[in-house]
Amino acid sequence: MLAPLLMACSGKNVQTIDASVSDSQVGSPAFVSFSLNTDGSIDMTQGFTPLTGNWFFPAVTGIGSSFWARLTGTGTSPGTLNVWLHLNSIQTWSFTQATAGSKSFNGTLEIATDSGGSNVVSTGALDLFVEVL
Repeated sequence: MLAPLLMACSGKNVQTIDASVSDSQVGSPAFVSFSLNTDGSIDMTQGFTPLTGNWFFPAVTGIGSSFWARLTGTGTSPGTLNVWLHLNSIQTWSFTQATAGSKSFNGTLEIATDSGGSNVVSTGALDLFVEVL
């Protein structure tokens, strides 16, 4: 079962990201991932379903070299948190749940034009959830 994905766009260029990515499975592994790509695109996976979007619109080859992203929040860590990551390389946050149980993360995703985050140009939400019943 897939939960709905919500992505809000805020005009041209840097987008405001509001995404909820989840996967719930019965007896088989659950998987979600969320990646900010170097060209401004976003790749998401809910189980076996790939989804796409943009953090920069339209996508431009190499645009990530001018931006940094930071994910903060609560819950099980899906990857690197609380650090400004240069978007000149793909940045991914993900969960896998192989046995009965769940993992969740509720976070704030920021994009800035500098490595210290003093010029934040986008603030949005990223929620991740996996569950095996």
